[in-house]
Amino acid sequence: RAFTILSPKAKRRMFLLFPVIIVGMVLETLSVGMVVPALGILMNETYFDQFPAFQLVFEYFGNPSHEKLIFLGLSGLAVTYVLKNIFLFYQVHCQGTFVYSTQREIGVQLFRKYLNNGYMFHLQVNSSKLIRNLTTEMDQLVTAVLLPTLNFIVELTIFISITFILIFYEPAGTLIVFLFAIIIISFFYFFTKSKINKFGKDRQEGENLRIKILQDSFGSIKDLIILKTRNFSFEKFSFKTNIVSTAKGKMEFINFLPKIWIEYFGVFILMS
Repeated sequence: RAFTILSPKAKRRMFLLFPVIIVGMVLETLSVGMVVPALGILMNETYFDQFPAFQLVFEYFGNPSHEKLIFLGLSGLAVTYVLKNIFLFYQVHCQGTFVYSTQREIGVQLFRKYLNNGYMFHLQVNSSKLIRNLTTEMDQLVTAVLLPTLNFIVELTIFISITFILIFYEPAGTLIVFLFAIIIISFFYFFTKSKINKFGKDRQEGENLRIKILQDSFGSIKDLIILKTRNFSFEKFSFKTNIVSTAKGKMEFINFLPKIWIEYFGVFILMS
């Protein structure tokens, strides 16, 4: 649904991000995949004896000593991580540029649409709702939709590639862990989905009413002073702010739970 509101230009920019994500995935996988042979060289002098193809390479280079292989292996690992991190800086920059330029485009287009609507539209829709959509909801579009979606795509590609490496090393164990992980994550998702929807609606409605209270209070400040009803406005604003902050706090709590949930069951599965 979020993708449908992107402009054609934003959609093209999003597709141009995919090659960058793929290169980042390859570097991430390479850096993880090199850890096993690097540790193997460090801990076992005859590590490469199980790979006959490498013997021809070693003979070509004059059969280097174990110390030299350790140096080359760890140096290669260090260089790979340096290159990976440099590229990841570039990838994060590309993602940030895409996300915030998209936010700017959508915000400007939405504001133009509101201004071009007829007078009846503005009589029927409270301006606090329009202001909320142009401010807090624009921020939510970035922090709760666009950035998490891009991060999910990045992490998913890395997860898939590393899974293939693990299947190569230990197919049965990897598939068992993978199956348990799907069950655990699906259970968590279906358990929290309705709660997240409820907290999101509470936050959205609370933000709308907070802006309305601010508009009404500052727009009629003289009446509030004369009638001595400033405390009433303050109490209303405080009450709605409490609803918004409580909803945000609960959503942050749920966002943190997967780490604990998956980590716990991951350790449990490994122990089993």
